[in-house]
Amino acid sequence: MNRIAVTGAGGFLGLHLLEALRAAGRDSRVLTRGGSPDARVAALADEVVPGLAPGGDLAAALAGIDTVCHLAGRAHVLQETAADPSIAFHEANVALTERLAIAAAATGVRRFIFISSIGVHGSQGAPGEAWTERSPLHPDTPYGESKRLAEERLRKIAAGSAMQYVILRPTLIHGAGAKGNFERLLRLVQRGLPLPLGSVANRRSFIGARNLCDLILHCVDAPAASNRSYVAADETPLSTAELIRLLGQGSGRPARLWPFPVALLRLAGRLTGRRRMIEQLVGDLVVDASALRAELQWTQPYSTAQSLGEMAAAGRSPANPA
Repeated sequence: MNRIAVTGAGGFLGLHLLEALRAAGRDSRVLTRGGSPDARVAALADEVVPGLAPGGDLAAALAGIDTVCHLAGRAHVLQETAADPSIAFHEANVALTERLAIAAAATGVRRFIFISSIGVHGSQGAPGEAWTERSPLHPDTPYGESKRLAEERLRKIAAGSAMQYVILRPTLIHGAGAKGNFERLLRLVQRGLPLPLGSVANRRSFIGARNLCDLILHCVDAPAASNRSYVAADETPLSTAELIRLLGQGSGRPARLWPFPVALLRLAGRLTGRRRMIEQLVGDLVVDASALRAELQWTQPYSTAQSLGEMAAAGRSPANPA
């Protein structure tokens, strides 16, 4: 059976992908920067090899590989520490993707699956608007711009070789082990704290980690996915209030929501320097992934409620105390 190389396997999505590969009986080779691998990675992967670090032997690391699933990179940082975030994002997301894609094409890799981000289209939509693959590319953060550039470099490399590419642009990913705002919201819900988000009637698209991993595996073999870029999201958007209620149900602790004017929440965000964080809670970002479903004949296997319930249950486990 064709072997699949995975980068970023030690991250939130990477661990879910290794579990999906193992469950599907697919052979996996994890590419790392060197050093001892995470114990969970070592237990799930068939092979762990170095090569991602600058100067690493990527040709050897990719020998015999049919498909690369490239998840590694620098994600959004809640508290930025880099002196120049643009440089940090470029090195981690653009330069690494380019170097890996060049090596993959040179060693005869058949397909390169790149996990990009909905951020290449921007970070906030408008009420009544739904983004698709045809929506303009308008990144408004260093992270989103780095993903756009990485996509551009990958397409150029693939065009000059026999290697196929697949680009997936997922919206915000939830599931067991999720970090960032999802983790923050879950902690607040599990502590029983009242949240002033009861009046938020926005619409936001999300995608469950296990759904995204199922989609990635589908893209390994789907002929129609060759040289295509897709936005990726679960079928049904949610409001922030609905999201919090589902987290409460999964936690066995009803969410405590109270109404508060959205305009005042936005004002508080501007005054406290947390405008972007507040906008993620009250703003709209709807993604229409119907093209992906139709062209690839793919159906999400897990409901949003199921994925959020698993996330909440993991947050109650001894390894993730609430």
